[in-house]
Amino acid sequence: MKIKDQFNEKIFELRQQGMSYPKIRQALLEQYGETLDLRTISLKCKKMFKEKNIDMQTCKRGRKVEWKQGEHEEIINNEIFKLKEQGYSYTSIVKTLATKGIIINADKVGRLCRKIYADKGESIPKAAEVRPMNRDELYNLAERGLSNNDIWEMLKEQGIEISFSKLSTVIKSVYEEKGKKRVGGRQSIKNIDDEEIYSLKMQGKSIRDISKYYQSKGIKIGETAIYKKAKKLFEEKDKEMPKAKLKGPQTKPIPEPYKTKIYELRQNKASIQEIIDKLLQEDGIKISRYRIEKTLNTIYAEKREEEPKAKAGRKKKIIDVDEKKKRIKHYDEEICSLKEQGYGVEGIKDILEKEYGFKTGVATIFNRIKKIYQAKGEEIPKASKSQRIKKQVLELREQGLEYNEIVEKMNSDYGIKVNRYTILKICKEAFGKATRKQIKEMGRLKKLEEELNNLQQTKNESQQLLEQYEKLQKMREEEQNVRE
Repeated sequence: MKIKDQFNEKIFELRQQGMSYPKIRQALLEQYGETLDLRTISLKCKKMFKEKNIDMQTCKRGRKVEWKQGEHEEIINNEIFKLKEQGYSYTSIVKTLATKGIIINADKVGRLCRKIYADKGESIPKAAEVRPMNRDELYNLAERGLSNNDIWEMLKEQGIEISFSKLSTVIKSVYEEKGKKRVGGRQSIKNIDDEEIYSLKMQGKSIRDISKYYQSKGIKIGETAIYKKAKKLFEEKDKEMPKAKLKGPQTKPIPEPYKTKIYELRQNKASIQEIIDKLLQEDGIKISRYRIEKTLNTIYAEKREEEPKAKAGRKKKIIDVDEKKKRIKHYDEEICSLKEQGYGVEGIKDILEKEYGFKTGVATIFNRIKKIYQAKGEEIPKASKSQRIKKQVLELREQGLEYNEIVEKMNSDYGIKVNRYTILKICKEAFGKATRKQIKEMGRLKKLEEELNNLQQTKNESQQLLEQYEKLQKMREEEQNVRE
C-alpha cells in the first residue's frame, strides 16, 4: 500500500472513531511527522465516506449529563430557592445551575419560583444583582462612611455589574435586617472638632484642602458641609472668614546646569526631541517639549541672540525587509495571550500598533481570532476588564510597589482608575498576609521559574522536531528503497 493511501486510511479510521479534525491533525503529526490543514482533512473525510457509502460519524463531545426534573425535583427546587434567597436573577440561576449539570431555562425557573414561594406562603424577593454579593461587606463599607455611589463605583471596578438603584435597595434591606437606620453615606459634621476647622481656615487652607485633610484621616465629609460649619463658626466669633491662599506654580523650575545643557545642545542645532532624549538618557530627567521651548525662548531673549534652527532632515528608520512582509498570522501567539488576559479587539489593535508597530483593522483581528480558536476547537474567551485589572495589579505588586504607587501607575500607564480598597482586596486574595518584601521576592522567583519553564519547553519542542525530522527522513529513505 502506498504511503498516501496509508495516510488516507488513517484519517478515515480516526474519523470513524468519532475523533475531531484538530485531534486527527495532531495524531497524523505524531505518527507520520506531517501536518495538514483542517479544511483538507475535512474534504478527505467527506470524499472517503461518500465513496464507501457510509454516514460520517459525528464528533464526540463531552457534554455534561442533564438532570431530569422529575427524578431530582426536590434537589433542583432547593437549589433554586437557595439562589433566589441570595438575590440571584432568573438568568443568573440558569447559568449557576448549568455549571452543576442542571439544564433549565429562565421561564421554567420563574414558574418553579412562583410555586415554591406560594407553597411557603412568602413573596418572591426581587433580584438584587447579577452576581451575588457579601451583605456583611456592604454593611461594613457603608458604616465606614462610603456613599452608595462610592460603593457602586468600587463594585464596577471589581467587575460586578449592578444598577445603582438595585444596590441602594440591597443596602437598605441589609440595614433593615440588622434593625438599624442608616443616617447617610457620609460621616456627621458633628464628629469634627470646631477649633480644628477654625484653625485650618485661619492658616489659609481652602475648603477643598480641609475636605482632603479629613479624607486622609479616613473621615469622608463633603465640602458643602465643611463650608457651612466654617461660616457658622466665624459668624459666632464675629470675624470675617479669610480667603484661601493662592497656591504657587506646581512645577519645579529647571535647575541652572540643565538650562546650560539645553542651551549648548540647541547651539549645536539639536532638535527639541533630541534634547528631550539626551536629558532622559544621560541625566535621567524628563522635561516636556513645552517647558524646553519656553526655556529656550527665555535664554535667547536674555542673551539677545537669535535661536538657531535644528538640523534639517530626519533619519529614516531602517526597517528589515522581513518586517515589512509580516502579516497578522505572525502575531498569533501574542493575540491569543492578550485575548486570554481579557483584552477586547480594540485593546489588542492598540497593543500591536504601539509595541510592534503593526497596524491593522479591528475586523482583521476579529477574523484572525475566530480562525485561531476554530483551529484549536475552543471557544473564544470573553473580554473582561476586571480580569485585566487583577493581572496588572498583581504584576505591579510583585515588583514591590506600594498600594498608592499602584493606584498612580494604573492611572498613568494603563489609563485605568482604581481605588486603594480594590487593590488591597485583590492583593490580599492572592498573597494573604505576606509583606511587600516577601511578595517582591515571590515575584522574582516566579519570573525565574517562568524563564526556566520556557527554556525547558523550548528544549522539549526542539527534541520533538528532531524526532519528527528523523522519522520523516526514515520514511523518505524507505520510500526511495521501494522505488529502487
